[in-house]
Amino acid sequence: LSAYFEFTITPDAGKQVTLFDLSFGSRSTPTGPQAYSVRSSIDNYSTEIASGSLANNSTWVLTDPVTTATTAYPSIPVTYRIYGINGTGTASSGTVNWRIDDLTIRIMVDNMAACNGTITAGTASAGLPGPFCETGATTLSLVGNSNPATTLGVQLQWYSSTDNVNFTAITGADSSAYNTGTIGETIYYYAVATCAISNSTDTSNIITLEVSERPEISGNLIICSGGSTLLTSTAAASYQWNLNGAPIAGATSQTYLASAGGDYTVTTTTSAGCVLSSDVATVIIAGTLTAPEVTGLVNMCPFEGTGEEVTFTIAPQPGVTTYNWNLPPLVNLVSGQGTEQITVTILPGFTARANKQIRVTGTSACGETPMTIYYLESHRPMSPGFISGPVDACPLIGTANTATYSISPVIAATSYNWTVPAGATIVSHPAGTGINDTIITVSFDGSYATGYVSVEAVNNCGISINPRNLTVVRNNPPTPGPISGTNNACVLMPTAGNPTGTTAEYTIRAIPGALSYNWTVPAGATIESHPNGAGVNDTVIVVSFSSGFTGGAITVSATDNCGTGLSRTLNINATLKPSSIGTITATETQVCPDRQVRYSITMPLNATWIQWTAPAAGSIVSGQGTNSILVTYSGAPVSGSVTATASNGCATGSTRSLAVDLAPCAPPSPFAKTSGTFIPGTEVDLLEATVFPNPSATTFRLKVNNHVKEQLQVRVFDVQGKPLERFQMRAGETREFGQKMMPGVYFIRLINFVCTQRLQSIISCRCAWYIDRL
Repeated sequence: LSAYFEFTITPDAGKQVTLFDLSFGSRSTPTGPQAYSVRSSIDNYSTEIASGSLANNSTWVLTDPVTTATTAYPSIPVTYRIYGINGTGTASSGTVNWRIDDLTIRIMVDNMAACNGTITAGTASAGLPGPFCETGATTLSLVGNSNPATTLGVQLQWYSSTDNVNFTAITGADSSAYNTGTIGETIYYYAVATCAISNSTDTSNIITLEVSERPEISGNLIICSGGSTLLTSTAAASYQWNLNGAPIAGATSQTYLASAGGDYTVTTTTSAGCVLSSDVATVIIAGTLTAPEVTGLVNMCPFEGTGEEVTFTIAPQPGVTTYNWNLPPLVNLVSGQGTEQITVTILPGFTARANKQIRVTGTSACGETPMTIYYLESHRPMSPGFISGPVDACPLIGTANTATYSISPVIAATSYNWTVPAGATIVSHPAGTGINDTIITVSFDGSYATGYVSVEAVNNCGISINPRNLTVVRNNPPTPGPISGTNNACVLMPTAGNPTGTTAEYTIRAIPGALSYNWTVPAGATIESHPNGAGVNDTVIVVSFSSGFTGGAITVSATDNCGTGLSRTLNINATLKPSSIGTITATETQVCPDRQVRYSITMPLNATWIQWTAPAAGSIVSGQGTNSILVTYSGAPVSGSVTATASNGCATGSTRSLAVDLAPCAPPSPFAKTSGTFIPGTEVDLLEATVFPNPSATTFRLKVNNHVKEQLQVRVFDVQGKPLERFQMRAGETREFGQKMMPGVYFIRLINFVCTQRLQSIISCRCAWYIDRL
């Protein structure tokens, strides 16, 4: 059964619903279900309450089967399913088609029947009756009981007991089934059914869940040398004693007489067949008895005559069962005689007594221990330890804030004497007075000078020999740390290119406790702002320098409640000239006829402005004042120099120059025969040439056409007109050149000698090409 239609009925509280009839319309394809079965969740869909065949011819048919009545009880949902069976198609292949509609159900709604008269708890049983080995778990259930789900007023309650006498109700166990969870001992259970209407009750039978527990070993575990002890196991069906994990031969009874030290266990088998092992019982053979070791206070002065109890303790010693305490006069035993710990009080007059010895011995089956003598004292307390607290009063002077000073408690002290110098006042004792007076708070006024906070420990016997002192000083704040910022004003002062100059920031680290800072700048310098504000945060200033600044020092000091400290100084220089300018480099960025060349230098140290000049035939397009300018040239020849001069707000440096010698730009090429000026009666052949590859990363090849018969002269120039190569070639020849050329732009000029000699006015005889070396 897999494919189904379903619906659910949930009765209201106090109501029961009985379904006694249903009908539905069905349409099933030839491969769909041929029969149906109606079932409910009451018994997990195991019992049919209606069934029949289906017409699987795709025809709608009303089905009205005989239905077995089923009842749903208050608030318990019951789901009904109409299963389709005997189909031949599969859902995955889409060959099953079954439809149900027009579902009609007939139900009877009644009030749930109430309990009255006799009520029954039924018979209780366990799913797993046991017995269990060490632990177990099972489910208890009732059969034949009055059912709370079907009868109004019925209540169930499970009870449990570990002794089968005193039973207590189990919280939440109020249904006909109860899961015990894991149990580790034998427990007894029963259930009680109650009718809340008639107050009648009934109790089920008692179920015993027996748990076989691990055996336990009892007996004296400490024996004297040459002695023995009898170890006993809890009762079981059989026994096996073990020493240090190995079975002891023949040790198979409930008791075992042990004469050797070591770890003993017993393995038992119960009547239910449970094999269980005990915990380890360690048998110790007592060695030589040692004197008891007593711990406790020594100085009894704080307790004399106060009634306050004092405790003395002995570390346990194997085999010792009794301790015998002998106390000196005026030491009163309160409790503990014979044990490892006693409590006493110290009576008045103890200090004057000479005998201040506590004597104690221990007794065991093996004999008596040596005696221990514990010496008591009665004297004034030790000096207090170090005082903890601030040692600089400046952050507190004149404020409402206080300083806290404390010490560790002094043994045997009952009170403390605190003193503070003039100008300081003890405001409070936060921990109280007397024995707890280990903390004070102190305020300081404007009259305070350096002094001591002092404390003494006190008890009934006197005051500590030496007081403990802590020096609390009144010091001006320390000198600020180094001032961070440039000491070269020349790069900040106004220049032609920067008439207003540039500001600089000067900073220091904050000083703990400082309330404000005092900044000064020399003549010609101005504090423009305090970015962090005034007061405690005034650790940064912004300064400008005028053109008349000649040098000086920036200073800063800190102020707190105690005064102003020493100043920190930073000398500012106004005499540094720019360093010399290095080589001027030229890079052609655009070729003829509108030539552009970029000239650059490395910015000199201490320079803020670079003044450039260019030849008369050139024009500075951009970059004046910086370390790089762009100059444009016309196609005409250029001769002259590019110069660069560095300056700052203080001085002007030396000038660096670069000679410029640029050949005129070649006319356009190639030229037609009709170009230029002709001599009457003369005809000139067109001069054509090709340069390839262009651009090139290695070498170039030059090829001249076959129209020119005369020998040609070839010249190669850089962008400044400097000749690099010269060679001759004839028309139709291909020539390779440029092996030693650096990356850049170059010119090639071809000259026809015959044309030059005979037709000097014909400019088309001179031709030029631009080539790029990558």
